[in-house]
Amino acid sequence: MGKGNDLRYVKVEEAIRAAFLELLEGRPLESITVSQICQLARCSRNAFYSHHAGRDELCSALLDEFSDTLRVACAEENERLRHGVGDSRGIAGSVIGAFRAHEALLRVLLASDNGVFACVLRDVVERAYLDSLEALTGERPNQRLRLMVSYASAGVVALATRWLGEGIAFEEASEACAVVQVPVSETIKRQVGLGRMTSRLPTPHEIPSTIGGCHDRCV
Repeated sequence: MGKGNDLRYVKVEEAIRAAFLELLEGRPLESITVSQICQLARCSRNAFYSHHAGRDELCSALLDEFSDTLRVACAEENERLRHGVGDSRGIAGSVIGAFRAHEALLRVLLASDNGVFACVLRDVVERAYLDSLEALTGERPNQRLRLMVSYASAGVVALATRWLGEGIAFEEASEACAVVQVPVSETIKRQVGLGRMTSRLPTPHEIPSTIGGCHDRCV
């Protein structure tokens, strides 16, 4: 029987995660110790180390799970784009849905450490976007598209920070995320159609009109 099927193991893991997040709500990551986590989780240090190599590895494991969820969401939406049925709303819904699936973790992380985790999450989102784009097209995204992905990634994390921090409705966050995604998703659709990473990007005149159209549909 694998550890994931061992009820006692699962319960200890849940307690460790809950304790870690509770501690993060009141103090920076660097000040949290394994002993504090164990005390709050009511488990021994040996039990903790049977799950994680340390505090930082625990945090990395939680972020890796979010990254995996996001990568799957991006891959699924890219398949929709490949078949001509995807759009910015679908991408936005999947991306925000990945944040929602890990809401408890991200709400705490984004509110802590003066924006340090926001930068980490931005890199996670950007890497997931770029990897899924490369898998979709079979080529490394060109420089201009990488810049657009950077813009979209930063926008999504900023949006998620506001959404989770202020308790904004999920539907509103998803609609706003769709606006952020427009330039990237429209470019991807062109690239999939042409099969080349050098396909034309939206011009500065096209992007505002496209965003405006999306905004009109969202309100």
